[in-house]
Amino acid sequence: MSKMRILSVILVLVLCFVLFAGCGSREADTGSDTTTEPKDSTSTDTEQSKDQQSQQEDSEDSGDAESVYPIKGDYKLTYWVELAANVTAYCTNYSELPWRQELEKRTGVKVEYIHPPVGQAEESLNVLLASGEYPDIMVYQWPSYPGGVMKLYNDGVIIELTDLMKKYAPNLMAYYEANPEVARQVKSDDGKFYLVPFIRGHKELRHTSGPVLRADWLKANGHDVPITIADWEKVLTAFKENQGCEAPFTGNLDQIRMTFVNAFGIDRTFYPDNKVVKFGPVEDGYKEFLITMADWYKKGLIDQNFSTVDRTIQDSKMTTGRAGATRAAGGGQMGPYINTARKENPEYDLVAAPYPVKNPGEKPKYMNSFEFTSNGHAVITTSCKHPDIAMRFLDYAYSEEGHILYNYGIEGVSFEYVNGVPTYTDLIMNNPEGLTIAQAMSKYCLAPINGPFIQDVNYIRQYYTMPQQKDALVKWSDVDENTSVMPPITFTPEESAEVAKIMNEINTYVDEMTMKIIMGTEPVSKVDEFQKTIKDMGIDKAIEIYQRALDRYYAR
Repeated sequence: MSKMRILSVILVLVLCFVLFAGCGSREADTGSDTTTEPKDSTSTDTEQSKDQQSQQEDSEDSGDAESVYPIKGDYKLTYWVELAANVTAYCTNYSELPWRQELEKRTGVKVEYIHPPVGQAEESLNVLLASGEYPDIMVYQWPSYPGGVMKLYNDGVIIELTDLMKKYAPNLMAYYEANPEVARQVKSDDGKFYLVPFIRGHKELRHTSGPVLRADWLKANGHDVPITIADWEKVLTAFKENQGCEAPFTGNLDQIRMTFVNAFGIDRTFYPDNKVVKFGPVEDGYKEFLITMADWYKKGLIDQNFSTVDRTIQDSKMTTGRAGATRAAGGGQMGPYINTARKENPEYDLVAAPYPVKNPGEKPKYMNSFEFTSNGHAVITTSCKHPDIAMRFLDYAYSEEGHILYNYGIEGVSFEYVNGVPTYTDLIMNNPEGLTIAQAMSKYCLAPINGPFIQDVNYIRQYYTMPQQKDALVKWSDVDENTSVMPPITFTPEESAEVAKIMNEINTYVDEMTMKIIMGTEPVSKVDEFQKTIKDMGIDKAIEIYQRALDRYYAR
């Protein structure tokens, strides 16, 4: 054997030894040993100063650097996110929040938060994207963005994250490995990851609004909580006749549909039936829904002014005895209703009802139960000079320690462990500054707001302090999960544009005709014509596009 070949063999053996030693030192290696950085992250290496390069090398030399905090070095990230409504009363920038300050200490990364003007997030985002210069991290409802994350990637706004996550996000990757269906929801159709998600990990977190009724009126009339459509008609009739309320059920058109349409075996929009896409308003069940609602409206069981009902009117009617039932949020409405109304009527009480079904023994369907929703997801942009640091910063939220910080805040300040369970202190539950529970929570943690983290169900079980609210969580979440709900599909930019063109007109027409038929300005005999018109407007093409997207989703 030649000297050159002997030397080659020795070099190979040495390299193998180094690689195996390196693998053994990683406590949380979830990716392949051959994982490489995306081109977007490596292309910026020449832009780093010598000091920054030295800091990064020191960090990586720690062996299991991607799972160790605080991160070594002096790094600063820019972070674009809409300012949550809960904090606007006492905060103008997230850097003022105690838990955000704690997050910087724990991760070792300084963060400059950039907020669009309140109520102008979409407009500000469009201006920002057009500028060509982006913050390092951007948090938004990206699945709802026209064209989705793939358009952002193809436009050169964001980087693809799969390899970066394998190397620098061991906590998030471990979650995906334990929850492959959630990973499927987050991936794009090419099987890759482009965002860091907001995850509602328990079904009770995904069903925080639903039907509520006057419990004291039910008792007075000798009725149980209604289960079926027939039960509901009896209960609402009793409210009208015996309590004399002007609107036995109040709410706007969407609240009426979200409460009752699913009982007729359809959803109010696109839904999968054994993986076959359908559009509710052209199905037989929607005709039955319209006939029933028109009958209820004629009998005075539905708010006669539902076309003009807004949140203020709804709240007023439910707390003054002018209405007996509605669709409400457990935290922002159900609890406040009880507290407000009992000042004048100590007997006032509410109870949640499960979503109605047509026949006894059926289970409610078509209720969104997916862990991955449209809001609060983070992307890393092509302007980020340290995508590895950005990923490690984001991954902290999915660690055990980060999960507690994001959901409960700082031990000894906003929570204490009680029998091993993180429990909010009076700083949150009875805030001395007069903040509501949601406002106080938002000051010391992220739990009541969306964002790139996994929301903990124990947060809402404490936020809902009343037994009526806790009962509501159980009832509203007792549904046929996911089998009848459109999963988080993605469209190509071309599909997105075509669907928007078709559905803008159809949705407007459906809303107008649904309202007219219920209110009697158009007869129920027009339902067949109404459904034929929807077909003539191109719904079959939209269904075809949804079907393609759904097929791609199941192929991920």
